Amino acid sequence: MIGGLLVAVTLQIGSVAAAFADDGVRNLSVGEVADLLEKDSGARVLDVRLGIEFRNGHIEGAQRINYFSPFFRKEVSKLDRGATWVVHCKSGHRSVRAVRVMHDLGFDAIVHMDGGFDAWRAAGLPVSE
Repeated sequence: MIGGLLVAVTLQIGSVAAAFADDGVRNLSVGEVADLLEKDSGARVLDVRLGIEFRNGHIEGAQRINYFSPFFRKEVSKLDRGATWVVHCKSGHRSVRAVRVMHDLGFDAIVHMDGGFDAWRAAGLPVSE
């Protein structure tokens, strides 16, 4: 049972990486994202979680646009398409979809944060509240 679960999780992660490979979207670990944010002062963070999730902790300086909002696409289209955007949600499911929207809108540099905010917090990285 555990072996089958491990295979399923591995396949799911692999399919996320493969889905982004042709789009020019980078899929980075939380450690790699932390390094990117430290080194690139122009990189921005897009948090696509709900307001209550954001208020319970977020990455400093993150901009929040609720993925489930009927205005998500419209709000995202107002963002700077030339900036590097690190996109995340709680665990990675909503952000995968959000990255697709951003790619379709012509954003140049998109980074998907693997594991989402749960992984960020679990790694002990800084959280603003």
